[in-house]
Amino acid sequence: MNILELLNAGQGAGSNYESVNAKQFLAIEDGKSYSTPQEFLDYCKSLRPKELKDTEVVVKSMKAGLRVNRFSPETEDRASRWYSYLEFLRARGNQGGKLILEAGMRELLEDYLDDKVVVNFTLAELIEEAKQH
Repeated sequence: MNILELLNAGQGAGSNYESVNAKQFLAIEDGKSYSTPQEFLDYCKSLRPKELKDTEVVVKSMKAGLRVNRFSPETEDRASRWYSYLEFLRARGNQGGKLILEAGMRELLEDYLDDKVVVNFTLAELIEEAKQH
């Protein structure tokens, strides 16, 4: 728990969230899980390079606890995959990308938007953990 989480624990908004690490996301450890190692690796391998980079930016933004400035409703792309485009607010500009809503990413996004989860992993950590199992 970081100092801000400790300070705000039990007070108003943000007090009902759960911290999730890579092992929990992949159902390797107890806690809130969203995917399995194989399902997540298959998901990552199915992404085009731009989609993989966008996913990295989105997960990094979630880990940093950035506020979502805007996002598109779920939309089906040309490959018949559902996605949302997210834009995160930073101090001097915005960052974001397309997030394919598969392998637990839809549920993670919903929990993040509802302030139910604190993301404690990067995309690289998820991939490394999934490859070990």
